[in-house]
Amino acid sequence: MLRATLLLLAAAATLTFAPAAQAAPRGPNLGTMAGYVSDGAPVNSVSATFTVPRIRTGSPADSFAGTWIGAQAPGVNGPFIQIGVNELHRFLGSHANFYYAFWSDTRLHYHPLPLFPVRAGDVIAVSLRRTHGGWRLAIVDATTRTVNRFHTRDEAHGDFNFAEVLQEDVENEIKHVPFPYPRLTKVAFRNLLVDSVPPARRRHAVFRSQWMTTSRGDLGPTKLAHDGFSLRREHLGTAAATYLGIAEPRDAAANIFYAAEARWTASTPRAQIAAESALYAAALRSGYQAFARAHWPSRLLPYIHALLAKIRADAAVVAAAPQQATADLGAWRASEVRAGRALSAAGYQVRIRMHAPSI
Repeated sequence: MLRATLLLLAAAATLTFAPAAQAAPRGPNLGTMAGYVSDGAPVNSVSATFTVPRIRTGSPADSFAGTWIGAQAPGVNGPFIQIGVNELHRFLGSHANFYYAFWSDTRLHYHPLPLFPVRAGDVIAVSLRRTHGGWRLAIVDATTRTVNRFHTRDEAHGDFNFAEVLQEDVENEIKHVPFPYPRLTKVAFRNLLVDSVPPARRRHAVFRSQWMTTSRGDLGPTKLAHDGFSLRREHLGTAAATYLGIAEPRDAAANIFYAAEARWTASTPRAQIAAESALYAAALRSGYQAFARAHWPSRLLPYIHALLAKIRADAAVVAAAPQQATADLGAWRASEVRAGRALSAAGYQVRIRMHAPSI
């Protein structure tokens, strides 16, 4: 009976990266996930430990959260794999709480595939490790000594460079909005390792903070310390809200552009390259003007000026795409990768100095 219930729950919801659409939060909507994402170096393994958070009294019906680790490759709908625990309250008319271990990936269309039931307060260890033919996954309930280890050939290909350690407000697949977010006890990860080393020793990688917006306010991670972190209530300051409001259209345009640019080949018509690159170049210029006009605290001005220089440089590379990408697509892509990374690094420096999510 329990397995049938879990399969019904899995069919009713999916883990996706769609933006949140909850009851009118104040300030920018920061999405549906909170935690850390490691960026900047290849990822071959991720592991962490957490205690299953308890759903508190007063949580709304049909509330649904997930606590998980994952690995992802760049690109829209790029290869992705995850493992963790889902927490549900009074779901689909039930009057009970459900907690269960799951895994998912791109081939499964992000649908959580149940592994076994768990309980609030259980200590869970999760791990992902890349192999030559796919991934080896493991989830261990140290409290009940329940173990599930298995290998999948899914997601065997892709340049994985994002390690994710996140709490999620899970999306309703039918309505394309998040389910209500439950009231949970403390959400905390510990013993975090990426490629078998803790965050402080991971060279050439940046652990970027990610915040989420719920109907009761924003949640974000504490600073990484002793190879772990927890979630807490957060509040965006005026400067941070201004920055994110300006950055959001540019980020959306970037996602569209990079998805289009990934399909370019040596035979792509120059007119198509010109049209697709012109849209992103215009978004970069618009962002530049908005950042330049806004009023910033004096302590941020050096970082804003550095950001403006990187926006200008990236816009020049993008604007040159019709000529340079047509002549030598590989060389142009290399220059755009350098410019895009420099812009991302400059934005990161601004964000961390205004206490804003850095991804």
